[in-house]
Amino acid sequence: MEDTREDFDNLAWDKNDKEWEKVQPELRQRSAIYLVEALATEKFNCPSTWITPMNIGGYNIVYRLRVRGFSSDVIVRRPIPCYAQFIEEKTLVEAATASYIEKQTQIPTAPVLFHGKTSELGYYLIMKYIQHQYSMSTALNATNDDTDKTFVLDPNISEDFLEDHYRKVASCLLELSQHTFFALGPWLSPAKVATLWEHARLPVI
Repeated sequence: MEDTREDFDNLAWDKNDKEWEKVQPELRQRSAIYLVEALATEKFNCPSTWITPMNIGGYNIVYRLRVRGFSSDVIVRRPIPCYAQFIEEKTLVEAATASYIEKQTQIPTAPVLFHGKTSELGYYLIMKYIQHQYSMSTALNATNDDTDKTFVLDPNISEDFLEDHYRKVASCLLELSQHTFFALGPWLSPAKVATLWEHARLPVI
């Protein structure tokens, strides 16, 4: 089990690691990248080309693509089967939540352009790529040279830099806190009406 993970359930993590050893080569194969390129080409009706590298996170694998004639790059994000749970619900909820934030708040967010499922790739999200310098975690991390290590707040970070970043995060959280909802549970957005949202069933506990 990797050192970067929280020590909650070693048995479960070890089981997932064994599955990951089987799944990882398939996700990295050139044939999988061809399928991702073909998906984007179909959706945008323009040739699409993968831009190295692919990024593997805790629960998703992300491919950045350049679409001919499109104003910005896009990313195709796929859940990692052995780590992400309830993949269908996860994809629908994330697409609806991103859509809600984009249309109902002033918080800058990458719009979800397409989401769905194919028999070859499984569930996916296609989002606009937002050019950025670094993530919040990377900006504050003391071990930037080794991303396999647990992220630790840099003790030498300047107070001004730290305050500036946390003010931006606080601004987003403050705006989100001002929205009221009539029920608990994640959002779902009906596919044919992208500006309407409804609550799904109660979250799994």
